[in-house]
Parts: sequence; structure tokens; C-alpha cells
Amino acid sequence: MQQSDLFAPEKVDGQLSAAVSSLPSLPRRIAYFDEFEEAQRSVAHIEQSDIINVHYNGNEIAVDFRKFPAPIALLLKHSFVRLLSRGSSQGTAAAYVNYVSYLAPGDAEDLVLASPQTIVPLWSRLLARDYNRLVYVALKALLQVMCDYGISGWAPSYSEFASKSLAVPPSNKYAGLRSGKAFLTTDQEATIVALIDDSAKSVLKDPNAWQYCALADMAMVVCAFQFGLRPVQIARLKVRDVKHRTLSDGTTSAVHLSFPMVKQRSGANTPPLVRRVKPEWNVFFAELYARSMIEQRSFDARIFAVDSNREASQRIAAVLREALDNNDVGATHLRHSAAQRMVDAGANHEELAAFLGHSDISTSLVYFQTSETQAERINRALGLSPTYARVASIAENRLISAEELAALKSDQQIAGVPHGIPIAGIGGCSSGQPACPYNPVLSCYTCRRFMPLKDPKIHKEVLGGLRDTVNLFREASHAEAASPAYLQLQRTIDGVQDVLAKIEGGLDE
Repeated sequence: MQQSDLFAPEKVDGQLSAAVSSLPSLPRRIAYFDEFEEAQRSVAHIEQSDIINVHYNGNEIAVDFRKFPAPIALLLKHSFVRLLSRGSSQGTAAAYVNYVSYLAPGDAEDLVLASPQTIVPLWSRLLARDYNRLVYVALKALLQVMCDYGISGWAPSYSEFASKSLAVPPSNKYAGLRSGKAFLTTDQEATIVALIDDSAKSVLKDPNAWQYCALADMAMVVCAFQFGLRPVQIARLKVRDVKHRTLSDGTTSAVHLSFPMVKQRSGANTPPLVRRVKPEWNVFFAELYARSMIEQRSFDARIFAVDSNREASQRIAAVLREALDNNDVGATHLRHSAAQRMVDAGANHEELAAFLGHSDISTSLVYFQTSETQAERINRALGLSPTYARVASIAENRLISAEELAALKSDQQIAGVPHGIPIAGIGGCSSGQPACPYNPVLSCYTCRRFMPLKDPKIHKEVLGGLRDTVNLFREASHAEAASPAYLQLQRTIDGVQDVLAKIEGGLDE
């Protein structure tokens, strides 16, 4: 558009009206599936409506077309319908329209009047304005409608040109992961573990002292912390999705949860994510299920009694804010930290993708790419696990004799070959190694579930082997103290030394 056109709004309006005159009539009604409510919904009277409301993840999103001149509003309505009819989520379709409203005055009009021959200099000017990346993505969706209906000289043959040749600002969506800001610190993770452990003991002791919403909040924190689930998956968990097995003494031996898969690129129906809760934390879900039965709630009711992913996210954040005295930690930090623990414990790409519910394994590669800069998180993951605290808590557990160790079940007798060092007979685990998702032996010395053997000789052998390995890593990393493997081994050595100090100091309970 020429500068003089800015002073001729009537002329611009006339050009816009002429440009969109070839658009067909909008459908009277368009249907979409609300996955959160598992219900079919529809939008009616699109052409006559100035505001359209859609439901997404339990939230109602208003799409306001009054922000635009009538011809552009009509074109945006066609873009909205096109996105919905081609499988985009209602949240995406609404967001694309709303992002166009971020444009400076005149930019939307210029885009609609631009032809394939004049779009490149205009696009360069738009890029210079440094809008949010999604603004440009929304404009490209608008250009696709112009291609479909021959607006301003565009045609279907230009569709690939509009989608691929017009650049958008590069995405840096993993910046928080690479910088480490998206992860919990060691102290934060230990605090969350202690909070869940203490709350579980409190519920076991007196369940009536806990209100339903407080139980639900702690259970949602468990889902985000242990399983790395998104708030929308947590919010959608229903009573029927909770399966538990109860022993003859009334205790719950196992709780399995079935969460829906979300944000799948393929769009195909996928089986749910089935996860088993750590035994120590079963009580939250068993109590919620029992109360749901007493209250005769429907099996289709959401067990955490939340109405949207936003509410689930806010309630998780509120628990974390009170526990950590930090307003910046939320469910996303728990998800990323859970994923990094998996990587640091030795999971491969396929295992991590399955854990996170990714249909494309390449989505998870960033966790492997960033592990080199995550020395403290690696250190934390191998020395601290979801019911563990620092090695000082070893004093809470008793030392065991060789006879007691031999009497334990085989899965409670600790053994492993970390860094090529065969280690066995160092003690027992009160939970059992199959229940631990972390590296055996290297995690044990900093775990309060660990029951060390009351024999300093075996621990001194471990200490000697680990020190030799540390020297190798020190030489390989040129004595870099930030080497992940170097830090991991140093932490384990500290744990072995604490155990030896306890044994040789006669601190047995």
C-alpha cells in the first residue's frame, strides 16, 4: 500500500471489499469435538456473529472479530473455519485469529491487498516489526485462505510458496531447557519429596483431617512430579481411570492410573498412558476413590474435581508456591525435571518418548542434548529419588547384619555394575530395586530407604573402586569439576564415607 493510501480509508475499504467478494458463504454451523468434555460441540451463525465462543481444555475462549474491518473479519472467519475443518484444535483456530489483532494499524489491510508478486517486501517489513512468532504463523494461515479462494491474485498453486518461502522468526521453545531454568533445583526437589512423603503419612494416620480438595491437590502434584504429566492430562483423569488393588488388611498394594494421550501430531487414536503410583503415595488416590464411591460420584466424574487444565495448573502451582516459597515454579517444571531424571538414569530415546507420551521420539532429543550442561541435575537424579532425602537421613534407618541381608527378598538385596565396578552385598532396600527408577548402587548411598550392611570392609572396597573411577573421569575431563560423571561419583563417594562414619562411629540404632 502506498503512503497516500493511509489517508484514504474509503479507498482501502473499497479495495478490501472487492478483494473478498469472491469468498463463498460461510457454513451455518461447524462441529468440533471437545476432548476435555468428551462431547461434540458446534459453532452456529458464524457469518452473523461478531464474537464466537469455543471450548478448549475446559476453558471458554472468545474470538472477537469486532477488532477488524468487516472485509478482514470475513476473511478471518473463513480462516477460522478452515482450521477447524482440517483438524486443528479449537484452541489453535481461536489463537490464530486473536494473534492477527496484534498487528499495527494498516498491516492486516496491506497483507490482504498484497499479491504474490508484492508479498516479499511487505513480509520483510512485517518481520522488521518483530512480532511474536505466532503472529506470522497466523498470517500464513490467512494467506492459505487467500490461495484457496483466489484473493488478490493468489491461487492454490501459490500455497506451497506461502507456507515455505515466507520465513518466520526461528523458534527457541527449548531455551528454558538449555539454560536450566525449566528444571527444579536439588533443594526444591527434596522439599517436594518431603512434602509428599509427610502428607502421605498424615493421610494414613488420620484421613478425615484432609478435605477432598487438599487430597486432590497432593495427588495432582504426584502425577506431575512422578509421571511428568501435563495439567490437561491430570485434569481429565476420571474416577473410572483409577484402578487399585487392596490387600486383606485393607491397605492398598498397587494403584494404576490411565491418562489420555494429548497433543499427538498424527491425530490418530492412541492408547492411554498407564502409570503405577509409588507404593508410598498410593494413599492419596485410594482415599479419593473411596470418597468418590461413598459420595456416589459418577465413574465419568473427574476425580480431582477440576474444570479445566488452567485450574489444575493453578492448584499445582499453589501447592508448590507454599512449599517452596517461589512463585515461578509450576507443573511444567515438574514435567521437565521428571524427563531429565529419566535421561540421567539411563533411559533411551524410545523410553523417554513413551514416558512423556510423545508420538515422535525426536521431540525428546533436547533432554539428551542438554544433559551435558545439567551436571547438578544429573547429580541430583542419581543421588536423590522420589521418596529420598540427603544422606544425613541414613541415621533414620538401621544398619543390618549379613544374616539379615541374606534373609531379605532377592529384589531387596542391592547389586549393580556402575561404571564397570561390580558391587553387591552393600545392604538392602526397604522398597526393592524394581520400584526404583534410578541407577542402583549410585543412588542407594544417598537414599533413606537404604539399609547399609554393618561391615565397613565392603563399603571401603566400594570406596576404593569409585575413587579409581573418579581419577579416570578427572583425567578425561581435564579435571573439570563440572563434568556430570565426575560430580555423580563425587556425590556417591560422599555417601559411602557417611555410611562408613556411621558404622565406625558406632551409631547403630
